[in-house]
Amino acid sequence: HHTFLVSEAEFMQQWPEIAASMDQPSTDAINTHFICKYAKQLGLKVVLSGLGGDELFGGYPSFQRSRKFNLVKKIVQLSGTLPALALDYPYKKIGFLHQKLNNAEYLYYRGLFTPTDIAKILHAKENDVVTVLNQIPAINVANTAPANRAFLYETGIYMQSQLLKDSDVQSMWHSLELRVPLLDKSLLEWVMGLPLRVKYPINRHKPLLIDAFKSELPEIVWNRKKQGFTFPFERWFSKIEVFKNNYYVPKFFHQKFEKGRLAYARLWGAYLARTYGAFADQALNQSAYYQPNGNLFLYLAGFSKMGGIEKVNKAILKSLYPASGSGWEAWGVY
Repeated sequence: HHTFLVSEAEFMQQWPEIAASMDQPSTDAINTHFICKYAKQLGLKVVLSGLGGDELFGGYPSFQRSRKFNLVKKIVQLSGTLPALALDYPYKKIGFLHQKLNNAEYLYYRGLFTPTDIAKILHAKENDVVTVLNQIPAINVANTAPANRAFLYETGIYMQSQLLKDSDVQSMWHSLELRVPLLDKSLLEWVMGLPLRVKYPINRHKPLLIDAFKSELPEIVWNRKKQGFTFPFERWFSKIEVFKNNYYVPKFFHQKFEKGRLAYARLWGAYLARTYGAFADQALNQSAYYQPNGNLFLYLAGFSKMGGIEKVNKAILKSLYPASGSGWEAWGVY
C-alpha cells in the first residue's frame, strides 16, 4: 500500500500539465490525473479502477432523490419560474424542470448551470442553449422505476460521457492501461436484472457491494458516510488569482464562490467555458488580464493599397493589446 499527499504547492505546480492533458473541458479529471501520475511513478503499467461501483450499485444521491423526482417536478411546474431565480445552487437547478428539455431529470441531478446562467456565461441566447441541450439524445426512461431511471442516467450519460472519458484521457496521458472490472458485461447485465428492493433499498448506498466485503474490510471502512474522491478545491481555488478576472469568470459567480454559495466545480466550469482552447497556458497568479474590446473581425480594406500588410498587422496588434502601459507600444506600433 502506498500513500501520496497532494499538497497545494504541487497542485499549483501541476496546473499547466493538468490543462494540457485535457482533450476536452472537464470538471472531474484532476483527481484521476494525480492517481495516474503516482501510479506511473511507482512503475505500474496496468491499473484497476473502481469506476462503475456507484453507478451500478446505487452509490449516488440521485438513486434516493429519484424517488421524489415526480413530486418535485409537479411542485416546480405549479410554482412557476420565480422561485428558481431566487435560489442559490444546487437548489437553483430546479430551473431545468421549467424547460422542455431532453434528459431534464439528469440535468436536475448533474447539471452545473441552468440554461439562464449558461447563456450569461457564454454571452449566448437562452433559446440557443436549450436547442443545443436538446441535441443530446434523450435516455428512454418511460415506464421505468425511479431508481432504475437514475441508473440509466448515471451510466448512460455521466459515466460514459465524463468519467470513462476522463479516465481514458488521464491514463493515456501517463502511459497507463486502465481497466474497469466492475463494468464487465456479465456483471452489468446481472445487476440490471436484480429486483429493485435488493439492489437499491431505501436509505442505503451500495448495499450489495458493501455486504459482499463486510467480512473482508474493517467496519471503519464500509460503515461511514459516503465521501467523494476530491481535493480541498474550495480552499485552493480561492487562492487562484486568474479566477478573479471578470472576463474569465463572471463577477457574480466568483462573489458567490467567495461567500461559500457556489461549489468549486461551478467556478471551474465557468472558467473552462470561457477559456478552453484559447487560453490553455494561463498563469494562476495573473488576474489583471485586459478585457478584449469586442472586435469580432477586422476590416481589411488596407490590403488594397501600398503597405497594406503592414497596416493590417498594426490594426491587429492594436486590437489585441491595450493602448497603455507595455501594450502595443512595446511592439513599435504607434
